[in-house]
Parts: sequence; structure tokens; C-alpha cells
Amino acid sequence: MPVLGYTISFPGGDLQGYGNVEYRVPIVGPVQAVLFFDGGTTGIIRKNALRLDPTGFSNLTTQFPTAAQDAGLTQQLSISHGTNFRPRGSTGIEFVVQLPIIQAPFRIYYAYNLNRLHSQIVAPQDFINPSEISEKLGPDGLPIGFLPRTLPPDVWANQVKPTIQQLLNNPGRLNYFEPLRTFRFTVSRTF
Repeated sequence: MPVLGYTISFPGGDLQGYGNVEYRVPIVGPVQAVLFFDGGTTGIIRKNALRLDPTGFSNLTTQFPTAAQDAGLTQQLSISHGTNFRPRGSTGIEFVVQLPIIQAPFRIYYAYNLNRLHSQIVAPQDFINPSEISEKLGPDGLPIGFLPRTLPPDVWANQVKPTIQQLLNNPGRLNYFEPLRTFRFTVSRTF
């Protein structure tokens, strides 16, 4: 039985803006303390670029003819609410030591994430063509679809029906939680 399922994807953005403000305090020799603020945003301006391929969309509408009407299937992909051009920022303190032999900075920093994204993104409900299932359709004794009349009763009741209910009642979910605080160290070298 074909099932139209939805998958969450991360397309990125086509426009971004960012900036950084630092206040450097020399401590001793090659050691510095740095107070910083990093901010920026990324978003999608050309939303018409987020579309399903016409051939693939045609294949979907052929396989699921009522999906556009019953499930709201469109060729345009949607963007999750509150994520497009969401301002992001972090502020914190960093200690930098210039390593003498390799001439590379060693950094230890602690940052607090301002305006972090902390939400659950829920995909649309999966879609099964109603003509595939005869239960709950039409008057009793006149099955419209193929299932469950083509399956043994135990297989329908104990395997297929619970799986279909699981698909329909539990759409895909993504817990998108950015960390509140970050503590890291890096060693970098530019050439």
C-alpha cells in the first residue's frame, strides 16, 4: 500500500547577514581576554526555488490523485514558522594564547546563545489514498477499497491496521534545540 510521507529537510538560505564586535584586553605577553558579541541571520528570499521537481510532483499526483485536495499537497515546499530570517546571536568571553612554536592561536571561549531556537517542528500528517482501505468507507457489506478484504482478519487487525494508525496519528517530529551555553577550545592556523 503506497503511503505519502513527509520528511523535514534543511535547505539553508540564499541571503545572510552577520557581524562581530570584540573588545580585546591584553593580559600579559601573548595572552588576551576578549569580550565578544556575534550576531547574524540567514533566510530564504527566493521561495519559488523551494519547489518539487515537476516530474516528481506529477508522479506523486498520479499515484495519489486525491492528495492535493485531501492532504493539501502542493508543489511549493513550506518553511517552518519562526525559522526564516530569525536573528541569532551569542555573547561571551574568550581567552587567546599565541602558541610560540607553531605561531597559532589557542582559544578557550564561553558563549551564551541569545534568541536560540528551542522548538519542535512537526511535519504534515502522512497520507494514504482512501480508496486503498475499505474500512470506514461506504455502507457495510460494500467494500470500496482493497484492504482489509484481501488480507486474513488477524493480519489486518494485528499488523496492518495498527501500523496505518501509527503513521496517521504520529507525523514526523524534529526537536530542534540549540544549546543555551557553549564552552569550547580551538587551535587554528591560517596559511
